Amino acid sequence: MRRFGSCLTALFLTAGAGSAPQPASAQETGGEVVQFGSDYTLAAGQSVDELVVFGASATIRGEVDGDAVVIGGSAELAGTGSVEGDFVVIGGGATIASGASVDGDLVVIGGTVEAPAGFAPGGELVSMGAGPAAAVVPFVTRGLLAGRVIVPDLSWMWVAIAVLLAVFLALNFAFDRPVRACVEGFTARPLTTFLVGLAVVVLAGPVTVLLAISILGLVAVPFLWAALAAAVVIGGVAVSRWLGEKILPAPATESRGHQALAVLVGFTLTSLALMVPILGGVTFATLGVLALGGASTAVARGLRQEHPVPDPASGPAGDAPPLPAEHEAEVPPPPASEAPSAADLALLPRATFLARTGAFLLDLVLVSLIFFGLLDLDSGQWFFALLIVYHIGLWSWKGTTVGGVIARLRVVRTDGYPLAATDALVRGLSSIFSAVVLGIGFFWILKEPERESWHDKIAGTCVVSVPKSWPRT
Repeated sequence: MRRFGSCLTALFLTAGAGSAPQPASAQETGGEVVQFGSDYTLAAGQSVDELVVFGASATIRGEVDGDAVVIGGSAELAGTGSVEGDFVVIGGGATIASGASVDGDLVVIGGTVEAPAGFAPGGELVSMGAGPAAAVVPFVTRGLLAGRVIVPDLSWMWVAIAVLLAVFLALNFAFDRPVRACVEGFTARPLTTFLVGLAVVVLAGPVTVLLAISILGLVAVPFLWAALAAAVVIGGVAVSRWLGEKILPAPATESRGHQALAVLVGFTLTSLALMVPILGGVTFATLGVLALGGASTAVARGLRQEHPVPDPASGPAGDAPPLPAEHEAEVPPPPASEAPSAADLALLPRATFLARTGAFLLDLVLVSLIFFGLLDLDSGQWFFALLIVYHIGLWSWKGTTVGGVIARLRVVRTDGYPLAATDALVRGLSSIFSAVVLGIGFFWILKEPERESWHDKIAGTCVVSVPKSWPRT
């Protein structure tokens, strides 16, 4: 396969340049031909330097002076045709007529070779058969590489769709409460649910690496990914049901039959979108993230319901709104001998963007002095790792950082319960997500009435401003 690489390079360069496809029966003489999405025929007596056909079939009756590559379709080399280089067919079969010649290698992956007795290429003959590759290769070449998940002309795919629909309907009946919880999340806060799903996707890799570092954590990795897979499936059922309920008229009384019909309608609508190139890939990614976010938020709500919020007069603050800054005096300071409770802290006014930014800059200077001065390290990746560990550690220990102590800020849970180490860990890892999307997660404080960043929303926390009459820590 001496020129196969150069031929594929021509394929991608031509695709990047946006060249128009050649006509289905092009009469070519010389040059390189790259064809996308429609069948190609090289007539007898004509010749080309190189030939690449992507996502369609090719018939060669003339001469190819170099390589001929057909991806995602079948190829026919007529008796008058010849290929002086390599003849490669991926995702389809190759038919060689009597009198045809191939001077280089003949490679067929995912298909069969039909050739007359005694035919032999000038190079090697490689055939990987029409087993599983015959189903997988066209799905990759005409599906995933085309930006869609469903290829309508693959018969096995319709069987897979029917099986998946049956599974969705069964899960809708068997797990009605989790699916309902996900649907309620989509309806109430679709943007937040999507952001949570996006954060889970971004953090899945780093969390897996952190768990894999230790022996005990490595045992938890399969369970983590099994949980993520289950979340995607249950969330996918909920997405189908949510979309179906938006299209169907609301029933007088909700029934299992109406829920099943909603799943069927939403599943059908989604399947149609997944068949369209480009749109199918975008739809799959968007709904997949939404499904994961819906399942994650439903689990988080379920865990919090196990600890119901008590009455504000006798316990944690629950969902009581924070007091405005001008009424800080209405929150009496705790006795001098007692530390403020989590419920007291949750009632304090939310910290401003400037105060939080100032505290972070102070922490950044402190970590820089430790990193470059005391530790004398020079790797940027370890600097950011130390910055995250610094914040998570101090949040877990004191609920604030050194910069937060100076700026009189505290990180608290919005439901009034004490901030746990797991809350600090989730908040710290989620802050990576807020940062990588151009810092939008941090600037979200400016538009959010409760002044919560994305990682605050994910972790269920907020940052409050402690009055001067209160102890700093």
